[in-house]
Amino acid sequence: MRLNRVTIENFRSISNVTIKFEPRCRVLVGINESGKSNILKALSLLDTEKTIGDEDLRESSTDEDIIEEGEISFIFTLDDEDRTRAYEILKKKVLGDLDANPIIEIDKKKLTLLQYFSYKIETLYRILFIVKAVRGAIGYKRIFQF
Repeated sequence: MRLNRVTIENFRSISNVTIKFEPRCRVLVGINESGKSNILKALSLLDTEKTIGDEDLRESSTDEDIIEEGEISFIFTLDDEDRTRAYEILKKKVLGDLDANPIIEIDKKKLTLLQYFSYKIETLYRILFIVKAVRGAIGYKRIFQF
């Protein structure tokens, strides 16, 4: 599995940024207080043991509406082993014969589950966090999507 890019919205000091990860070089540079540590903190949320707190939602500036939600999206490309593992997990959880019946359409082609996983597709892992207006606490959920 390879991380291709991450999009960070309303997380700490970051309003909106997309970072692409090239296979050959990964360097994060910037002036002091430019958000490098906040990018690393966002990346650390791939660890399901890490949590999001009140301090992680970006504070709105005086000319903005109140910010109520933020999002961090991780886009991966799965290798053959990852695709096979994901296919086997889904095959056990979904009812019906997914290898015989098309389940999705891509590029005007109807594909079975097995055919879908044979594509070199990207996978989205999203963390959405929202302020609950009543208590001011942050609720968040992790979403794994293909």
